[in-house]
Amino acid sequence: MSAAATLLLAAPPFVPSAKAQLLPDTGTTMQVGALHQQLEGLLNTGASTTASPGWTISPALGAQESWTNQLLGLNGTGKSSFMTTLLPSVLINGQTDRTNTTINYAPSLEYYSNASQYQISQNLDAASKITLVPERLFLDLRGFASVQPTYAGYGPAGTTAVANQAQTQTLGFSAHPYLRQSFGDLGDAELGATLSHASQNGVTASVASGQPAPITTVGGQNLTSEQEYFSLSSGSAFGRTSASMMLSANQDTGSGVMNNASQDEAVINLGYAITRSVTALTSFGYDDIHYAGTPPYTYSGPQWSVGAHWVPNPDSSVTATYGSQEGVQSAQFNASYAVTARTRVFARYSEGITSGLEQILNAMNGSSLDTAGNPMANGTPVQINNSFYGVQNNLARVTDASVTVTTLLDRDAISVTFSRQQSHQIAAAAATSASSLNATGWYGTLTWQRSLWPDLNASAFVEWGTNQGLQTGTGQNSDTLVFSLNLSYVVSRTVSAYAQYSWTRQNYTGTAGTVPILPTSLIVIGARKTF
Repeated sequence: MSAAATLLLAAPPFVPSAKAQLLPDTGTTMQVGALHQQLEGLLNTGASTTASPGWTISPALGAQESWTNQLLGLNGTGKSSFMTTLLPSVLINGQTDRTNTTINYAPSLEYYSNASQYQISQNLDAASKITLVPERLFLDLRGFASVQPTYAGYGPAGTTAVANQAQTQTLGFSAHPYLRQSFGDLGDAELGATLSHASQNGVTASVASGQPAPITTVGGQNLTSEQEYFSLSSGSAFGRTSASMMLSANQDTGSGVMNNASQDEAVINLGYAITRSVTALTSFGYDDIHYAGTPPYTYSGPQWSVGAHWVPNPDSSVTATYGSQEGVQSAQFNASYAVTARTRVFARYSEGITSGLEQILNAMNGSSLDTAGNPMANGTPVQINNSFYGVQNNLARVTDASVTVTTLLDRDAISVTFSRQQSHQIAAAAATSASSLNATGWYGTLTWQRSLWPDLNASAFVEWGTNQGLQTGTGQNSDTLVFSLNLSYVVSRTVSAYAQYSWTRQNYTGTAGTVPILPTSLIVIGARKTF
């Protein structure tokens, strides 16, 4: 029996509910001067991917001055503005007999000269796996925070200046205690619960001068989710056959479509190792799902899937399934393929019914962190949220697809990503916004970094994409082109400096008319010191 077949159905550290089928986008993190280091850690070609024993605390303080010719999202204007930003941060890694912890906390305080605006943004990626009783009782903790543009069509954070009225703060936290009992080669049993909370706030109806009103308005929203589960999984005693069973109950409280929602599931997963590298998969069970909203959505009935898991080499893994969940047909595909020792292809495709906050919580709870605090899922870099697709508060059938190709050379690092998302509204958050909303967006990005000298790195980023929306006969399309050029210089072992120029062009067309937006330039100069 192959090791992959045994691992595939073992009880995971996080047991997903019936709603965890939508996969997050692949893609490397857009950071000045960090792409080469991130790919080194990803490919294990130089950077360590595991924390050293003990605790390491690395505080830092950064400051930057920025200027833009058009502050997007500033109500009634869109004029030029200077922005002064203070960037404290702390990276904590703890590796002991009882805990494996990574915390990357990087808040920012930003002051806008235009209209005397200021903004405090919370940015966090945190994960801790704690052993309370060896081999028996465990606790997993997870935290996430980020700020993104509220409306669709923007590039990654840091490439476009957006006023605080047009941004949304996302917060997510979870605690997952579980009890595990091993029966040796026969298998394992696990009993646990997960308490999760997520919120999104900071949204107003302010719109930049000349920019059309958004096709949908998203207000503050929150979700508290409680899940209880019991699972059984087989061990190596069953040879080529592997099996698992899970019973779970999920209760949600929150705003809009998540008000008194619930998801209950009973499912049996079976696997058979046809060869050392190919395992056939099947599952069957029962879903009982209830959502609020206008109109409410309910499904009670069977779920099933068939598929296969393929391990072509030790550095590659491909899983594909097709079936029915939540009352709709759905396909899932998740692949990480090593083309060469320095080139990887990551691909994901998923379909599912979800709300925006559910999607963030499931991506957060289903991912881990590398030592730099970057989210990973099964060895694949992922994006927990995505600025290009904006913020949603409805219940929708969402189809996500993304492909990322990365290549690491001696002096260069290259990452190419293509992403597509299609959303069909099933239920609106409130009766006042109950009109039908369908949206489709896609984009492609190219990120390149080169080491010019030992202490000087240059990087370039370009993204082009489009969002198309249709709401009760009113259509609106937005085309976005973003270009960014960065230089970073290591002044000393603890001090670095950087400069950035970014250019953004957005055009809006639709049944309400064509509204071109003037190209936006952003100039950034900053420095950072670690302690």
